[in-house]
Amino acid sequence: MFARFIYARSSRFGARVQNEIIVAEFKNQNKPILNKGTKMQLIAYSKLASKHFNKPFFKIMLICSNNLKFKIFDINSDDLAQFNSTIDKINKMLNQELFPQSCASIAACMQCEFKNYCDDRE
Repeated sequence: MFARFIYARSSRFGARVQNEIIVAEFKNQNKPILNKGTKMQLIAYSKLASKHFNKPFFKIMLICSNNLKFKIFDINSDDLAQFNSTIDKINKMLNQELFPQSCASIAACMQCEFKNYCDDRE
């Protein structure tokens, strides 16, 4: 993860950002398309940065490392509710030690921390 304060001086980023956190993530893709997993990942990073720097966050940024195209996405209360619900479900699974079956490919498993607990792979 690449994250830092962004003090935008270019009109490409809009107004100068000083009183909020915007977490930027580089992804190896051609278009800045935000899927659910990436959004949850960036919200998690933003919540940690927000707590650490004691500043709010309202946006996240996705940057394509292939061509440096980027897009800034707003985060709303529904996104935060979905994130909190996901965290609650994960905590419940961990506390009950009921891990879901994996349908991931071997390539996906190579990068996954869950592989240490998964019963689909050796």
